[in-house]
Amino acid sequence: MKEYAIEITIDEDGLLEAETFGFKGKVCESEIKELLSSEFVIEEMDHKDEYFQSEEEVVNKKETVQRRQS
Repeated sequence: MKEYAIEITIDEDGLLEAETFGFKGKVCESEIKELLSSEFVIEEMDHKDEYFQSEEEVVNKKETVQRRQS
């Protein structure tokens, strides 16, 4: 089964960045919006090459949140 991941980084100023892995097409954007838009204002999105590839449907979603200690 293919793995999909969204990595979220928060810098010292509180700026949040999210990057997707394993997604193709516009589904990566919709997954980030679904995950973040209820709590955060999304000001800007940059797209990787995978965004412009043919879209795949994400059928099985499992949400896992891990907090890294620095």
